[in-house]
This record gives sequence, structure tokens and C-alpha cells, in this order.
Amino acid sequence: MKKKVLIIMVGILIPVILVGFFWRQKNSPQDKQKTDSQKQSEVILVDAVNGIKVGPEMATARPIAVMVENHPDARPQSGLAAADVVYEALAEGGITRFLAIFQTQNPHFIGPVRSAREYYAQIADQWGALYAHVGGSNEVIAQLKSGQYKNLDDANEYYNFDFFPRRNNKPQPHHIFTTVEKLRELISFHKYPTKAQFSPWNFKEDSPVASSTVTKISIDFSRAGYEVGWVYDSKTNSYDRLQYFEPHLDENTGKQIFAKTVVVQMVTVTPVPKDPLLSVDIDLKSGGKAYVFLDGQVIEGVWKNEPGKTRFYNSNNQEISFNRGPIWVELVPVEKEVSWKQ
Repeated sequence: MKKKVLIIMVGILIPVILVGFFWRQKNSPQDKQKTDSQKQSEVILVDAVNGIKVGPEMATARPIAVMVENHPDARPQSGLAAADVVYEALAEGGITRFLAIFQTQNPHFIGPVRSAREYYAQIADQWGALYAHVGGSNEVIAQLKSGQYKNLDDANEYYNFDFFPRRNNKPQPHHIFTTVEKLRELISFHKYPTKAQFSPWNFKEDSPVASSTVTKISIDFSRAGYEVGWVYDSKTNSYDRLQYFEPHLDENTGKQIFAKTVVVQMVTVTPVPKDPLLSVDIDLKSGGKAYVFLDGQVIEGVWKNEPGKTRFYNSNNQEISFNRGPIWVELVPVEKEVSWKQ
């Protein structure tokens, strides 16, 4: 009798033990890791604003455009190295200023943040961006208030003080900063649209030439202190930025700023009449010459103001595809010199 009971109990326990064993195997951390990995591989990656492949949630996040100044007292700036696209143009008195576009990264700080200009607002409008700045020229402030720009939303620090923290390591007025996180909070606070809506550029994979034909780019924007250089690094197939003949560093990281594609867009710059600050207007509509540097070479072509976006074409009228990664667009006066070393 005892033997029968023992046999019956063993018969019951063995299946239970086997079921438990296989359940543990099925739900082991290793299997869970595999499942998570499989799910990750199922995510379809798409182009961000600068062409890098990201998940659809990031790729559809609304771009944020921030005015960043370039006065010597503002250097080194914070956040430029993390921007997906950066535009540089004259602002006033021969001083250049940056419009930095963010979508894929969240740098610790962005700034110093400075005032808006009409042509920067036109660019932000092309990107359908949130446009962050500290005041601006009378013309652009009136345009922003009247709703002239249909695709951007205005984030003027004058009315959004809490989203622009001050820092003590810079003298006034170079002490106003912000972050991507703060500006996304601002979007939510004002119930602005959160999704990207813009016409993208074309992109391609890196294809460096066997031996670089362009090793260094030199741009004369205006006067001493605002000379720009880009030095080609064949190991990374990218361009390291120089400001006033020195490596241009980002204060957040202490590292030199680089770009995968450098675009020089030749533009007509006109002084604003009787302006004591020596401000300028820039024509972003008429088109003109352009030079696109990538893969260690230069493509000479033109830029055109097309519906929704400025686009760049080669001598055969084919749109130029950029390398994936940080893009810098230099808006250089037509009378200034752009040169490169072979």
C-alpha cells in the first residue's frame, strides 16, 4: 500500500517539476532579453532632421530652434555640438550668430540665448520649429506677433522667463540659457503642436574619396574674431570647426564641434538703414551660389528657395544628398571670400 502511494506521489510530482522547469526556462532573464532585442529590431528606423536613423517617435518630435550668440564674451557656447543642424549668419556690427536646430539630443545647456532676426525666423519657419529667443529686432517681433510665420511657434524669453534659466558663469547679457527639456515643457504649457512638420533634405551614407581633395575650408565672414575654419578628418569623415583660428569647443563637453556636412550658402546681405547697431537684412529668397563640403570633397552648385525649404543642387541640377549627422549651413555674404585647400 505504501509503495502504491509513493508511486502515485512520484507520478504527480514529476510532471509538476517538469512544468516548473520549462516555465522558468521560458521566462528566464536571458529569454526576456532576447524578446526585448527582437522587439527592438522590429522598430523601423527613419530619418531625423539631420538624416541619422532614429525611432519614429524621435523622428516625429517637433524641431526646436534656438538663437545662440557668438560674441567673444559668450564663448564657449553650450549645446552647439549637440545640435542636429546649425545656421551661422551675420547679425549686427560684423558679429555672427547661430540658429541651432535640436531634435535628437538633449544637451545639458543651450546658450547663451540672444535676440531674433527676420531671416532666422524665416529659417525656423521652414522647419516648423518652436523658435526660442530673447527679444529681437522691432521688425521680427511685429511679424511674430501678427502671425506672419505660419509654421513656427514663438518662444520669446520676455514672456516665458521660467523656461530660460540664468547662469552665473557668464556676464550679462550673455547669461540666459535654456534646455530642450525646458522648451518641450513650454510647448506643452502653451499647448503648441508637438509633431514635426517640414520638408526634409535628401541623405546618403558616407562615401569618402580615396584621397581628400579638400583638407581645410576658410570663411571670411566680416572682421577679426569671426574667421571660420573647417578641417577635414579622414578618420571620421567629418569636419572639425575652428573659430578665430582655434578649435571651437562646446562648453557642455569641452570637445571640439564637428559636422558631417558643411554647406556654404552665398547670400546678399544689406545693412539696415540708419541702424546704430549696424544690423543687416539677408535675402533668403533669390537663390545663388552654394558649396557643399562632404566626404573630403566639394560640390559646387546653387541654392534655391523652394516651397517649404531651401534646397541645394549640383551643376547638373540634381539635389545634393547630405551625409547623415550634424549639418552646418554658413550664410556668407556674396562679396566675402570662401576658400579651400586641395
